[in-house]
Amino acid sequence: RPLKRNADYKGPWSPPLIDNPAYKGKWAPRRIANPGYFEDLAVYKLAKIDAIGFELWTMQSGITFDNIYVGDNVETAKRIAENVWKPKHDAEIALREARNPRPVEKTKSKLDGVLELFKVRIGDISASVADFYGRVRHEGIVEAVRQDRSGAIAVVMAVGGLVWLVWNLLALVRFIVGLASPAPPAPAAATNASNASPDATASTSARASAGDSGAVKRKTKKSS
Repeated sequence: RPLKRNADYKGPWSPPLIDNPAYKGKWAPRRIANPGYFEDLAVYKLAKIDAIGFELWTMQSGITFDNIYVGDNVETAKRIAENVWKPKHDAEIALREARNPRPVEKTKSKLDGVLELFKVRIGDISASVADFYGRVRHEGIVEAVRQDRSGAIAVVMAVGGLVWLVWNLLALVRFIVGLASPAPPAPAAATNASNASPDATASTSARASAGDSGAVKRKTKKSS
C-alpha cells in the first residue's frame, strides 16, 4: 500500500465503454418449430422384445454369445444359470486348461527376493549415475550437483561400493595365497635341542648331579 494518499486516484482502471447502437442484447441460438417433437412420459414401459443386438468394437474373432435370458424374475435367472450356463462354463474352463496347461510356478526363496531387490536397486543407481553423468557433460559438475543431488549421492554410493568390492577381493586373494604358501621353518635353537645326541644329554645330566653332590658335601663340612 502507498504511504501517502493520492488525491487524483479514482479507483481500479477499466477500459472506456462507448455506446453501440446495433447491440440487441445477449446472443441466443435461433429456435425453429419441430413438428416431430414429442415427450415420452412412460419411458420405463417397453414393448415386446423380438431381438437382441450387440455392438462390439474388437479386433478378436471367434466371439460368440449364448444363454441369453430376458426377464424380470431373479429366481428364474439363477436357475437357468445354474442348470444351463454353469455346466458349460466349467467344461470350457477344463478344456482350456487341458489345451494350455499352466506352467509350474517355482517357489521363490528369501534369497531370490533379496537378489531381485538387489537387481532393482542396482538398476536405479545405474540410471541415476547415467543421468548425472549427462548433466556433468552438458552443464558442468557444480551445476549438476546443485540440480541433481540424488545423482551425486548415487555416484558416491557406486564409487564406495566399487572400493568395498575391490578391498574384499584383495583380502580374499591374500587369504588364499596364505593358505597355499608353505609353513615357515622352526627356530634354530629349538632345532638344535631336538637334534642333540643321547650321549650329550647323559653327560649334561651327570655334570648336574655332580654339582649337586659337591654342594651337599660343603654344607656338611661347615656344620661340623
